[in-house]
Amino acid sequence: MEQGAPPEEALAILDRINRLDVSAPPLALEPATARPASSVPAARASRAAWALLIVLSAVIVAAAAFAAGAFRGDVALLVRPAPSVAALPLPPGEGPALPRRGENALSRGRQLAQSGRWREALAVLATVRVTDPQKADADRLRADLQKQLIAMSAGAAVSPAVGSVSAP
Repeated sequence: MEQGAPPEEALAILDRINRLDVSAPPLALEPATARPASSVPAARASRAAWALLIVLSAVIVAAAAFAAGAFRGDVALLVRPAPSVAALPLPPGEGPALPRRGENALSRGRQLAQSGRWREALAVLATVRVTDPQKADADRLRADLQKQLIAMSAGAAVSPAVGSVSAP
Protein backbone atom coordinates (compact mmCIF):
# COMPACT_ATOMS: atom_id res chain seq x y z
CA MET A 1 0.00 0.00 0.00
CA GLU A 2 2.99 2.27 0.52
CA GLN A 3 3.73 2.16 -3.22
CA GLY A 4 0.21 3.11 -4.28
CA ALA A 5 -1.60 -0.27 -4.63
CA PRO A 6 -5.37 -0.20 -4.19
CA PRO A 7 -6.43 -1.18 -0.67
CA GLU A 8 -8.76 -3.97 -1.91
CA GLU A 9 -5.88 -5.90 -3.47
CA ALA A 10 -3.69 -5.48 -0.43
CA LEU A 11 -6.43 -6.72 1.89
CA ALA A 12 -7.08 -9.77 -0.34
CA ILE A 13 -3.38 -10.67 -0.33
CA LEU A 14 -3.15 -10.29 3.46
CA ASP A 15 -6.23 -12.48 3.87
CA ARG A 16 -4.63 -15.21 1.73
CA ILE A 17 -1.41 -15.10 3.72
CA ASN A 18 -3.33 -15.44 6.97
CA ARG A 19 -5.21 -18.48 5.64
CA LEU A 20 -1.97 -20.17 4.56
CA ASP A 21 -0.41 -19.67 7.95
CA VAL A 22 -3.37 -21.23 9.79
CA SER A 23 -3.78 -24.30 7.52
CA ALA A 24 -0.12 -25.35 7.38
CA PRO A 25 1.01 -27.25 10.51
CA PRO A 26 4.39 -26.33 11.87
CA LEU A 27 7.22 -28.60 10.78
CA ALA A 28 8.88 -30.42 13.64
CA LEU A 29 12.34 -31.75 13.22
CA GLU A 30 12.79 -35.19 14.75
CA PRO A 31 16.09 -36.85 15.45
CA ALA A 32 17.03 -39.57 12.94
CA THR A 33 17.48 -42.19 15.65
CA ALA A 34 14.06 -41.70 17.19
CA ARG A 35 11.38 -43.94 15.72
CA PRO A 36 7.72 -42.95 15.94
CA ALA A 37 5.41 -45.36 17.70
CA SER A 38 3.12 -45.61 14.64
CA SER A 39 5.84 -47.06 12.36
CA VAL A 40 5.62 -50.55 13.87
CA PRO A 41 2.05 -51.24 12.65
CA ALA A 42 2.98 -49.74 9.27
CA ALA A 43 5.87 -52.17 8.99
CA ARG A 44 3.57 -55.08 9.83
CA ALA A 45 1.06 -53.85 7.25
CA SER A 46 3.84 -53.60 4.70
CA ARG A 47 4.93 -57.18 5.43
CA ALA A 48 1.33 -58.37 5.15
CA ALA A 49 0.95 -56.57 1.82
CA TRP A 50 4.12 -58.21 0.48
CA ALA A 51 2.97 -61.63 1.67
CA LEU A 52 -0.40 -61.12 0.00
CA LEU A 53 1.31 -60.03 -3.21
CA ILE A 54 3.51 -63.15 -3.23
CA VAL A 55 0.54 -65.46 -2.58
CA LEU A 56 -1.53 -63.82 -5.35
CA SER A 57 1.40 -64.08 -7.78
CA ALA A 58 1.77 -67.78 -7.01
CA VAL A 59 -1.96 -68.34 -7.56
CA ILE A 60 -1.84 -66.54 -10.91
CA VAL A 61 1.20 -68.54 -12.06
CA ALA A 62 -0.46 -71.81 -10.99
CA ALA A 63 -3.70 -70.90 -12.81
CA ALA A 64 -1.78 -70.03 -15.97
CA ALA A 65 0.13 -73.30 -15.84
CA PHE A 66 -3.10 -75.25 -15.33
CA ALA A 67 -4.80 -73.44 -18.22
CA ALA A 68 -1.84 -74.11 -20.51
CA GLY A 69 -1.93 -77.80 -19.61
CA ALA A 70 -5.70 -78.03 -19.92
CA PHE A 71 -5.76 -76.58 -23.42
CA ARG A 72 -2.66 -78.36 -24.69
CA GLY A 73 -4.75 -81.20 -26.14
CA ASP A 74 -6.98 -78.76 -28.05
CA VAL A 75 -3.98 -76.94 -29.48
CA ALA A 76 -2.46 -80.23 -30.63
CA LEU A 77 -5.64 -80.96 -32.58
CA LEU A 78 -5.41 -77.60 -34.29
CA VAL A 79 -1.76 -77.95 -35.15
CA ARG A 80 -1.87 -81.54 -36.39
CA PRO A 81 -5.07 -82.16 -38.41
CA ALA A 82 -6.40 -85.69 -38.80
CA PRO A 83 -5.64 -87.29 -42.16
CA SER A 84 -8.51 -86.97 -44.60
CA VAL A 85 -9.35 -88.29 -48.02
CA ALA A 86 -8.31 -85.00 -49.64
CA ALA A 87 -4.85 -85.29 -48.10
CA LEU A 88 -4.17 -88.65 -49.76
CA PRO A 89 -2.18 -88.40 -52.99
CA LEU A 90 -4.11 -89.36 -56.12
CA PRO A 91 -2.64 -90.52 -59.39
CA PRO A 92 -2.53 -87.79 -62.03
CA GLY A 93 -5.81 -87.40 -63.94
CA GLU A 94 -7.88 -89.44 -61.46
CA GLY A 95 -9.04 -86.62 -59.17
CA PRO A 96 -12.59 -85.33 -59.12
CA ALA A 97 -13.39 -82.99 -61.97
CA LEU A 98 -13.76 -79.42 -60.84
CA PRO A 99 -16.74 -77.53 -62.28
CA ARG A 100 -15.81 -74.87 -64.76
CA ARG A 101 -17.24 -71.40 -65.02
CA GLY A 102 -19.05 -72.19 -68.25
CA GLU A 103 -20.68 -75.30 -66.74
CA ASN A 104 -21.84 -73.31 -63.72
CA ALA A 105 -23.30 -70.55 -65.89
CA LEU A 106 -25.10 -73.04 -68.17
CA SER A 107 -26.65 -74.98 -65.27
CA ARG A 108 -27.70 -71.75 -63.52
CA GLY A 109 -29.20 -70.45 -66.79
CA ARG A 110 -31.20 -73.68 -67.19
CA GLN A 111 -32.51 -73.41 -63.63
CA LEU A 112 -33.59 -69.82 -64.16
CA ALA A 113 -35.23 -70.64 -67.49
CA GLN A 114 -37.21 -73.52 -65.99
CA SER A 115 -38.42 -71.32 -63.12
CA GLY A 116 -39.70 -68.72 -65.62
CA ARG A 117 -37.05 -66.06 -64.97
CA TRP A 118 -35.99 -65.80 -68.61
CA ARG A 119 -34.37 -62.36 -68.57
CA GLU A 120 -32.12 -63.37 -65.67
CA ALA A 121 -31.29 -66.60 -67.48
CA LEU A 122 -30.26 -64.62 -70.58
CA ALA A 123 -27.95 -62.46 -68.45
CA VAL A 124 -26.31 -65.52 -66.88
CA LEU A 125 -25.94 -67.30 -70.24
CA ALA A 126 -24.21 -64.21 -71.66
CA THR A 127 -21.32 -64.85 -69.26
CA VAL A 128 -20.35 -68.10 -71.05
CA ARG A 129 -17.16 -67.33 -72.97
CA VAL A 130 -16.54 -68.16 -76.59
CA THR A 131 -13.72 -70.51 -75.56
CA ASP A 132 -15.90 -72.54 -73.16
CA PRO A 133 -17.01 -75.98 -74.42
CA GLN A 134 -20.55 -75.16 -73.25
CA LYS A 135 -20.87 -72.16 -75.57
CA ALA A 136 -22.96 -74.04 -78.18
CA ASP A 137 -25.48 -75.28 -75.59
CA ALA A 138 -25.66 -71.83 -74.04
CA ASP A 139 -26.29 -70.24 -77.44
CA ARG A 140 -29.13 -72.71 -78.21
CA LEU A 141 -30.78 -72.01 -74.85
CA ARG A 142 -30.38 -68.26 -75.36
CA ALA A 143 -31.99 -68.52 -78.79
CA ASP A 144 -34.96 -70.46 -77.36
CA LEU A 145 -35.43 -67.94 -74.57
CA GLN A 146 -35.21 -65.00 -76.96
CA LYS A 147 -37.83 -66.59 -79.24
CA GLN A 148 -40.14 -67.06 -76.27
CA LEU A 149 -39.69 -63.46 -75.17
CA ILE A 150 -40.38 -62.22 -78.71
CA ALA A 151 -43.47 -64.39 -78.88
CA MET A 152 -44.68 -63.01 -75.54
CA SER A 153 -44.24 -59.43 -76.70
CA ALA A 154 -46.09 -60.24 -79.97
CA GLY A 155 -49.04 -61.55 -77.95
CA ALA A 156 -48.59 -65.27 -78.40
CA ALA A 157 -49.32 -67.58 -75.48
CA VAL A 158 -46.22 -69.21 -74.11
CA SER A 159 -46.23 -72.40 -72.08
CA PRO A 160 -43.99 -72.57 -69.00
CA ALA A 161 -41.75 -75.28 -70.48
CA VAL A 162 -38.62 -74.01 -72.21
CA GLY A 163 -38.74 -74.25 -75.96
CA SER A 164 -42.47 -74.69 -76.47
CA VAL A 165 -44.36 -71.78 -77.99
CA SER A 166 -47.96 -72.08 -79.07
CA ALA A 167 -49.67 -69.71 -81.48
CA PRO A 168 -52.79 -67.80 -80.30
